[in-house]
Amino acid sequence: MENEEVLENTPETLEQLVNELNDYKDKYYRAVAETENMKKRVERDKTQAIRFANEKFARDLLETIDDFENCLKLEIDDSMRMGIELVYRGLLKTLEKNNVKECSYDLFDPQFHEAISCIESDQESNTILEILRKGYMIEDKLLRPAMVSVS
Repeated sequence: MENEEVLENTPETLEQLVNELNDYKDKYYRAVAETENMKKRVERDKTQAIRFANEKFARDLLETIDDFENCLKLEIDDSMRMGIELVYRGLLKTLEKNNVKECSYDLFDPQFHEAISCIESDQESNTILEILRKGYMIEDKLLRPAMVSVS
């Protein structure tokens, strides 16, 4: 018992011990709260990582989609066109299954559209007149803005 400190049984000592106990309780509660916050952060990050794991891959595929669309604008024989359309539609279905969808084109929205040119028109201002390159979203996140001409 050499290392044990003998405490006097006085009100000051009791108050000191109660204060120390309260400090330790406070530190404990803060550590528990921080651990819970960390668990929630890790879970949220994991969910986001899973949710957007295909983002880069999908973005790379958009160039192939563009190539197919450009190819379908060319004058080619019907059997070739049917084959290209079949592959193109399959690619679009695959993207759709992975929550990649085309942006809407109602009115110009700088969050989803990139105005390449403004054209004089009798249409309402900020109306999209031409889509030069389609825009796409993955879930609720912009994957690629659309390039458009607006009035």
